[in-house]
Amino acid sequence: MDFLDPNKERRNRLALVLGYGLIGFAIVIASIVLLYQTDGYCVDSRGSVDRCGLVFVASQPSGSQVTIDDKVQQARTNTKFNVRSGTYQFKISQAGYHDWQRQVVVKGGDVQRFDYPLLIPTELRSSEFATHTSDLFVTTQSPDRRWLMTAEADDLATVFRLYDLRSTPEPASASLAVSADVVTATATGTTQKWEEVEWSTNNRHVLFLHTYHTVTDAATGTTAEAHEYVLIDRQNPGSSRNLTRELSLPAEERLSLFNKRPTLYYGYNSQTKILRSLALTGDPPFSTQLERVEAFKTDADDSILYVTDAPPSGATTEGKMSVVLQRGEQVRVIRQIPESSTGYLLDMAKYDGDWYVVLAGKDADGLYLYRNPIDQDLETPDAYPRPLRLLKLNQPQAVRFSATAQFILAQQGQQMLVYDIKNIQAYRYTLASALDAPQQQFEWLDGHRLVGVSGGKGFMTEYDNINTQTLVATDPAHGMFFSPDFRRVVTVQSQPNGGVKLFLTGLVVRES
Repeated sequence: MDFLDPNKERRNRLALVLGYGLIGFAIVIASIVLLYQTDGYCVDSRGSVDRCGLVFVASQPSGSQVTIDDKVQQARTNTKFNVRSGTYQFKISQAGYHDWQRQVVVKGGDVQRFDYPLLIPTELRSSEFATHTSDLFVTTQSPDRRWLMTAEADDLATVFRLYDLRSTPEPASASLAVSADVVTATATGTTQKWEEVEWSTNNRHVLFLHTYHTVTDAATGTTAEAHEYVLIDRQNPGSSRNLTRELSLPAEERLSLFNKRPTLYYGYNSQTKILRSLALTGDPPFSTQLERVEAFKTDADDSILYVTDAPPSGATTEGKMSVVLQRGEQVRVIRQIPESSTGYLLDMAKYDGDWYVVLAGKDADGLYLYRNPIDQDLETPDAYPRPLRLLKLNQPQAVRFSATAQFILAQQGQQMLVYDIKNIQAYRYTLASALDAPQQQFEWLDGHRLVGVSGGKGFMTEYDNINTQTLVATDPAHGMFFSPDFRRVVTVQSQPNGGVKLFLTGLVVRES
């Protein structure tokens, strides 16, 4: 028997040792390869090792073809590629759609994600789904893009129309009537006006400024308006509230949501220059009253960025204004800037765990960007935090962060400046044509894309003005409203004989 033969037993043991050794060697080699790949290295078919980066590519629609430097890849979106360090031209394509292209710089060990590419059909098909007999004075969309609220200019009964953009094949609609007890009746001969202030992040409440009476002085030609703030509950219209009455607001006080909550507010009096916190029930989480405030921006529960000529330190300079950041009990003067006759630009947002603040006077030649200004260690108690960047743009008109806060857009007419916080890069470009009036500025659609209306048609472009796509006709006073999944877009078109029509355009081939 074989197991009684000493020679065969030795050969079997040797074969086992050799086999286990080969398996162990293979495991070691595979582990080394995986370790190198994790650390940004890759090995080609000839065994050469180089630094590589990982690039994730996703798209809508998924399953699209990926081409890298004119070489069609076997894998389709959504997928990942381990690519050697270098500069590449990525292209995503699918039949019936415009290509998406971008130059990608890959560095060893880097991980990059391109999960936002949206392919637009080469042929867009629109269909009418709603008609309003008079012009719309309200078109507003909830933050989650699900709800579109409209109201007609001739409808004095304060009846709104609510569309659910998530429903298919067409947006479902419902009537939303605000009680006459909540809204002051419009005076005879006066057309009421509703202006959106802001939505709550609960996607249920929206704050409106309602103008119900206008008086023009015949001698001076000046116009005075009687107005009120109304909080509309789209889910339960009967719970809508007249905040001007409940909070006893003076006519000069401007109201905004406190951290986007429907029960907490900031009130700013344009005459007394006082900014204060308000609450419908009970006390607000903290009590704020700031004086001599010229402009302000709020964020989170306890963050206020404001411009004043009376800083907490008491140190003033002739012709200068102080920009102050208050977060809870922490207060710091960030910078003194020249007094501006045209106003001030302020914004702040949190990105990747850090707070970023941007500020400027509208007649300045640039904007100052700060990172964590309230947490910086200062050389002396009266020193100012160090700015991260000076974003050069002469007389900026608007500034705002993208939805993810990675990008900052500053605009002056058709001149655009976008700063990428993550990649420490600025992009400057000029729009090919001006935005149609009454638009004042480019709007962020999401974390990477901007939208506007020019030449009567809506268009979309990415933060650095590539992959620009012209979409469909829409009224610039209303713009475009994308569904939550970006598969459809709603546009508004005025009719020659009065009234407007709402159109639905599919952004997926064979979907209308």
